[in-house]
Amino acid sequence: MTENLSQRKLLEILTHEIEVLRITSKNINEVAPVIAERLNELKNTKIVARVELTELKAILLEFQNSLKKQVTIPNWFLIFVSIIVSILSLQSIWLYAKFFG
Repeated sequence: MTENLSQRKLLEILTHEIEVLRITSKNINEVAPVIAERLNELKNTKIVARVELTELKAILLEFQNSLKKQVTIPNWFLIFVSIIVSILSLQSIWLYAKFFG
């Protein structure tokens, strides 16, 4: 007797689910053309995007300025290095002339 009851209950549940599936399929079929039309409209619509770049340009300019300040070699250092190189060159020439001249 319990097997018959459980089979009957299972049959009722399956019947109910099939009916829900039919109703859902019917609703989907009714709405599908509208959805397809809207998707087609979205596909064919051109999107115009405008981006405000003034803040970005200001940040970029500020970054470039700070980078230039950090990376540049000071003039006094270049003068110092050129003086040292000149002295060493003159000393090398003088020593070369003294030993081989």
